[in-house]
Amino acid sequence: MKFDELLKLPQYSLPYAQKEQILLDGLNELDEHHRRNCPEYNRLVSVLWPDFRKAQTLAELPYLAVGLFKSHRLCSISKEKIFKTLTSSGTTGQAVSQIFLDVETAQRQSAALSRIMT
Repeated sequence: MKFDELLKLPQYSLPYAQKEQILLDGLNELDEHHRRNCPEYNRLVSVLWPDFRKAQTLAELPYLAVGLFKSHRLCSISKEKIFKTLTSSGTTGQAVSQIFLDVETAQRQSAALSRIMT
């Protein structure tokens, strides 16, 4: 199911199993996208999960420690497409996490937040 289709659905209208499958499909798609577009992410997943191909359950999805976003520049878009950089509120002297967004992702975040708040 596409993101725009999800936004049009009434909230809480999908059964749990269907929501879980939509989430799993989306996260598998994101994993593939990040592997193709971020060499550092691809290297990490290849080392930590050498036999990973595609998750059949949410528990099988590869995950990264959040600290990696402080120590590594994990970016799946070109520098020219970076629209916004989200940073954590690290305390004095600590490195901050960085998440890089393109225009489409920033718009999707705004749309999802708006939908949640209605």
